[in-house]
Amino acid sequence: MKGIHGLIPVVVVDEVHLLDREMLEEVRFLLNFRMDAQSTMALIMVGQSEL
Repeated sequence: MKGIHGLIPVVVVDEVHLLDREMLEEVRFLLNFRMDAQSTMALIMVGQSEL
């Protein structure tokens, strides 16, 4: 979307407190792609305050 239309995708994940550690690591890897050069997507994580 960013390359073709110039738009940054927004991903909203609800009930994040239910995700295990491995899944949170996968999300981190998604956001780590060329992090110093560009913002590939915006992530909103919604869950309980235990996080």
